[in-house]
Amino acid sequence: MQENITEDGNMQNINNNYRENAGTAQNQEIRTIANNDKNTEVALKQEIKSLNEKIELLSELLAEKDRLVHQLSNENRRFQEHYDLLATKVVEKDTIISKLRIGIDKVKNCRNGAVEINVQDFVRTQLKQKIEKNMPTSYKISEPRMFKPKIQIVGYRSEQKLAKEQYKKKL
Repeated sequence: MQENITEDGNMQNINNNYRENAGTAQNQEIRTIANNDKNTEVALKQEIKSLNEKIELLSELLAEKDRLVHQLSNENRRFQEHYDLLATKVVEKDTIISKLRIGIDKVKNCRNGAVEINVQDFVRTQLKQKIEKNMPTSYKISEPRMFKPKIQIVGYRSEQKLAKEQYKKKL
């Protein structure tokens, strides 16, 4: 019977040793998990810090992008206004010619923005009267010693000055 007791005692000792070893293994696991948690926490804090820095950088980039988009839209608007002015000039010159409806030999755009019309002598007075009647702009008749006198409509000169002043105000 003593053998049974010793065997049972040995079994209990083995079980106790196993429990103690298992307890220390669990304690070691808990310690390593705690250490891992601390390491993970430090790593996560560093990651959060770097992400916040990236967010700040991206927000600055977005603000810069918005500023550039606004600047480009302003420039686009300015160029569109300039283009519209040029387009209206062309339309106005075409409407002058269509309003006059006189036999015109040659129409030429001058450097100063005027329209130069070459006509014959007998048409010149009719043209002058129609210009006074239809066109509110000023005009000038230049009579060089040539075969055909010229009538130069220079009403655009004042409009060009206004346009330049408008651009100066905008800039």
